[in-house]
Amino acid sequence: MKRTLITLAFFTFIFTSCKKDYACNCTSTTLTTAYTQYGVFYPQETNVSQFNNTITDKEDEAKSKCKLFEKISVNSFGSGESYRTMTTTVECELY
Repeated sequence: MKRTLITLAFFTFIFTSCKKDYACNCTSTTLTTAYTQYGVFYPQETNVSQFNNTITDKEDEAKSKCKLFEKISVNSFGSGESYRTMTTTVECELY
C-alpha cells in the first residue's frame, strides 16, 4: 500500500509539472491621427494585425512570458499641419 501511494505521488508530480505547449495570441492595433501634408488631408487610420507565439513551459511561466509581448508605444511625426501621432497597442492572451 505504501509503495502504491509513493508511486502514485511520483506520477502525479511528474504529470503536473510537465512543460506543455501554449499558444500566445497577440493583437496589435496601430492608430494614426488625422493630418494634412502639402495640402492633402489624410484621415485617421487604424490597422489591426495578429501574431501567435508557441510557448513550451509550465502554465504560470507561459502566462508571464506571454505578457512580455504586450506593449503600448506612442510616436510623433511631422510639425505644424502635418503633425500626427501613431499609437501602437499590443494585447496578448494565452490559450
